[in-house]
Amino acid sequence: MSTTLLLYGDSGDGKTAQVGELAEHVMITTGKRTRLYCADSGGWATVQPYVNLKVIEPIDCTNLPAWEMLDAITKGKVLRGGKWVEDLPPDLGMIAYEGYTGLADLLMQSLAKDAAKGKNVGGQAPAVRFTQGEASFASNSPAHYGIVQGQLTTCSQESFRLPVEYVVWTATARRAADNDTTATVLGPQIVGKALTSEVPRWFHYTFRVMAIPPDELTKRPGSHRLYFSDHTDMTLQGAKGLGNDRLPLDADGLPPFIEPASVVKALDLIRRGSGQAEAKIAARLAAKS
Repeated sequence: MSTTLLLYGDSGDGKTAQVGELAEHVMITTGKRTRLYCADSGGWATVQPYVNLKVIEPIDCTNLPAWEMLDAITKGKVLRGGKWVEDLPPDLGMIAYEGYTGLADLLMQSLAKDAAKGKNVGGQAPAVRFTQGEASFASNSPAHYGIVQGQLTTCSQESFRLPVEYVVWTATARRAADNDTTATVLGPQIVGKALTSEVPRWFHYTFRVMAIPPDELTKRPGSHRLYFSDHTDMTLQGAKGLGNDRLPLDADGLPPFIEPASVVKALDLIRRGSGQAEAKIAARLAAKS
C-alpha cells in the first residue's frame, strides 16, 4: 500500500521543492523514478534539474480535456498516440500530482465553457451567460462546485491504490471556516470551501509548507518550515493551520515544525516515533505476561 502525503502552502512556499527532495530520496534508496503529473500553469521549473537527470518524469496536464485527463492520471495512465494507456512500470517509485488546486481550476473552466455553449450540467443555469461577437461566455453555476468536489474526491482516492511507494498531492493554501466548529482554518484549496477541512484526513500524512521571509531588524535570513500537525497560523490571527502526523500516543513528541523544511526528515522522525511507541507497548505487554 502506498504512503500518501498531502503538501500544501501558499504559492512560492516550496511545495514542489519538497516533491523534488522526496523524489531524490526514492531514487537513492530504491533506484526508482518519480512521475509528476502537473496541472499548474507555472510548470515544474523548481525541479527541472531532477527532470534533466531522469529522476522525475513530468507530464503536462494543463492543455488536455480536463475530465478525461483527471480520470486517467489518477489511474496511472499516460497519453500515447491520442489515447490514454496504463503505464506503471516496475521502476516507478512515486507518483506526484501538482496539484489539487490546478486540477479543480481546469474542471471548473471546462464546465464554464460548456455552460457558455448552452449545456446545463448539474441542473442549474449559470448566473451569467453572454455572447460578444462570435465568442460566448458563462460563469459557473452553484451545482458545478459540488460536481467538481465529488470528482476530485473520487479520483484522488483512486490514486491511493496505485502500486508505488509514495503518492503525493500538493495544493495551494486556503483560509476557510471549519465545517464542524466554524473556526477559521488554513488548509488545502480545492474548489469552494467544503473540502478545505476534510481533505487532510484522507492522507496518511498532511504537512503544511511555509516560507518565512527574512527579518531585516533581527538579521534573520529567510527560510522554509514544514509543520507536522495542527498549528497556529502565523499569517492570520486566531486561525488554525491543519496538519496530520498520525503519531501513536506512546511516541515521543515531535517538534512543532522542521526548519528548514524537509519532507524526508519529517517522515524519518515519524517512523522513529512509531518505532518508539511499538517498543513501549511491547515492554508493557511483556511485563504483564
